[in-house]
Amino acid sequence: MTFDQWKASGAYVDPETVWIREKVKNGFNPKPLFEPNFNSKIVSIAQKRMAGVDALAPEHRALVHEYGDTVVKAFLQHGVTKPSTIKYLITMSRGYYPDGRNAVAPNPRPGQRSKM
Repeated sequence: MTFDQWKASGAYVDPETVWIREKVKNGFNPKPLFEPNFNSKIVSIAQKRMAGVDALAPEHRALVHEYGDTVVKAFLQHGVTKPSTIKYLITMSRGYYPDGRNAVAPNPRPGQRSKM
């Protein structure tokens, strides 16, 4: 028996079909997976987002590359426009000084003083 014959006999179940059946049982709508223009919609959304990034100044684009579009645009929308200030606020909120040192002092052992 060839693979095609075995597949046609019904003994073979496509793993993707099983995955979609399981998802449908749990309320998943598989229609977008089979919609012909689904990929073109994703591409158009990505192109719109990238056009917004391309419209930024080179310093801001570097920050988007480093920290992400959502984070940088949140700062820009709230009036923080200086790239060095954005970078400083992000690194400090993550717990690091701009030179890479840990801004959060480690807990000293009993009987020891903090190094900070």
